[in-house]
Amino acid sequence: MNQNLVFLGHHKCASTWMGKIFYGIQSATGWSIKYGLDPSQKINIIGNAKYEYLESYDSFIGVHLIRDPRDIIISGYHSHRKTHPTDKWPQLIKFRDKLTSVSFSEGLILEMDFIAHHLEDMMNWNYDDPNILELRFEDITTQPNWQEFFHFLGLSSRDGKHNTIQYNIKRALNKLYNRGLYPSQFQQMHLPQSVIDEIPIQNSFNKLSGGRKKGETNENSHYRKGLSGEWQSIFTEEHKLYFKSKFPGLLEKLNYESDANW
Repeated sequence: MNQNLVFLGHHKCASTWMGKIFYGIQSATGWSIKYGLDPSQKINIIGNAKYEYLESYDSFIGVHLIRDPRDIIISGYHSHRKTHPTDKWPQLIKFRDKLTSVSFSEGLILEMDFIAHHLEDMMNWNYDDPNILELRFEDITTQPNWQEFFHFLGLSSRDGKHNTIQYNIKRALNKLYNRGLYPSQFQQMHLPQSVIDEIPIQNSFNKLSGGRKKGETNENSHYRKGLSGEWQSIFTEEHKLYFKSKFPGLLEKLNYESDANW
């Protein structure tokens, strides 16, 4: 049976970055890939995921990435005001006009309304699905356990052993399958350790941001800053109160806070 590998992201939760990690996996395995929901393709990258999408798969193993919703709002504001493409998102054109016409403080309130449905998807998620590796932006960007990540996806063995010749043959035949020149894909593959090490290196913040270190800000870049906790120096009491009224229980469910007294 075909088992899909699925990345499940949410808006402004480093889904573009993690998507690149999965494209690295595609390159290393030769498996077919689709940006979007398509069980006929071995790897799926779903940037704005809802848990119910998983009903489309007969068998899957996935990675779900979340982020502190307060930082999502900060990131979303900067992206929606300046850098996010609008060609496939006409609603953003009007919203961008709104953001540029109000103060930063007002803009954050508007941002909470604009991306509310994305945060609701995080609220409605099943965080106990054994087929999903649950990750946080705050952890995977500071202390990533890539060995566990690749092992969960079935791409490495615990002892690190693999057959290089067999790996290269499978990868080559998978690529031929994608061109219609071979009848099937190899569903199971263990990657060489060198490949496992290289995929995250090639998709590091430093590489993707053009050489900047985390914390060095570029307001014109999709990879603006790369740090967590920015909300702490930005949210006013007004922002906190509005967030709590609009998203009650969200931070507690996601274990970013133990109660509403933050």
